[in-house]
Amino acid sequence: MINKKAIGFFDSGIGGLTLLNCAYELLPEENYIYYGDNKNAPYGNKSKNEILYLVDKAFKYFQKKRVKAVVIACNTVTAECAMQLRNVYNFKIIGIEPAVKPAERNGGNVAVLCTCATANSEKFKKLINEYNNIDVFPQTNLAEIIENNIFCIDKIDLTPVIQQIKNYDNTVLGCTHYIFIKEVLKKYGINNIFDGNEGTANYLKKFLINNKLLNEKGGKIVFKGSGKSKNSKLYKSIKN
Repeated sequence: MINKKAIGFFDSGIGGLTLLNCAYELLPEENYIYYGDNKNAPYGNKSKNEILYLVDKAFKYFQKKRVKAVVIACNTVTAECAMQLRNVYNFKIIGIEPAVKPAERNGGNVAVLCTCATANSEKFKKLINEYNNIDVFPQTNLAEIIENNIFCIDKIDLTPVIQQIKNYDNTVLGCTHYIFIKEVLKKYGINNIFDGNEGTANYLKKFLINNKLLNEKGGKIVFKGSGKSKNSKLYKSIKN
């Protein structure tokens, strides 16, 4: 059975494009709608109520498009709003989370880089309270810096970040924006870097298979967002 309905992807800006790319490589026949709220990015320093208000606008758009699922490609939104959104909308909602569990299983101590909103959320606190070897380093404006310098990543001064995590065995990138600096971190000797993209994409595929929602022919991506969007241009650069 073929299901041509699109899969929605939502992020506060460009960070979720890395997850979209991961999903597309795994499920190239699916149709996708990527909604990036570039006008209001980043979300990491906003209140829970403000985040929910902004996200709800995008989800109303997805509802009109009759999507078969939406992936929250933003750790902050997952932590703050996923449960509320699931209580309102009847399509499947899949959220990305910081890859704390696989990092912890790797052995040694773990540093988690995330936004302030994620760090302060009850969902995230519950996750990390299961472990004793994890330290959290909230980043006040790193996502915004990445968003504004995405085409010149190498010029970003990451010295403050490096100083925080350089002595840790494992590093978790708890914001999809941060995945864009993964290769730069490696140049500074930061290894064993984890993010939630692969696990989230695999979960999406499993959901589609189990519910017989796979599309066997298609593979179109539509970009939607607020404000001036760089999503389409950037996605093409990622794929190339």
